[in-house]
Amino acid sequence: MSRTPKYATERQYRPYIDIIKKDLGIYGMPIIFNFRHFTKYVGCAFYDHLTSYGEVSIDNRCTRKRTITILMHELRHVQQFYTKRLDKWYNGYGYWEGVRYKVTNSRNQFIASYNEFPWEIDAVNYEREAIRLFPELFTSKLYIGSIGNIKFYKDSIDYDKG
Repeated sequence: MSRTPKYATERQYRPYIDIIKKDLGIYGMPIIFNFRHFTKYVGCAFYDHLTSYGEVSIDNRCTRKRTITILMHELRHVQQFYTKRLDKWYNGYGYWEGVRYKVTNSRNQFIASYNEFPWEIDAVNYEREAIRLFPELFTSKLYIGSIGNIKFYKDSIDYDKG
């Protein structure tokens, strides 16, 4: 009997999405969520100022912890767009807090490591807030030893990037 993989769905992650949106101050914002297969990346985000809606796409094959951190990352981008800290791409340039950054070359290929751009640094830093928002998922007790009948544990942060 083969095991059928469980794919992530919006319904399954709605409680986490609501907590993240509240934390980011975008709770009432209409956002379309797409959980689907990606080949080159695990998520992307968009916000349209003309229609006042956001869109987040997430790879639906990741672990629960990874899916939550991706949701946090992409919803942070929606917030960045909404507050205009991050502006849309124009002719190979991205705009962060009014500063222009060369993002792609003439063939629409990234010219630097994508994680070096300030909007990505900000989103990755927000992923680290997962332990604050969801401590039951991102902390665990590690057994470090015992003396007699007394067992000793230490807290561990588990971000599971897999």
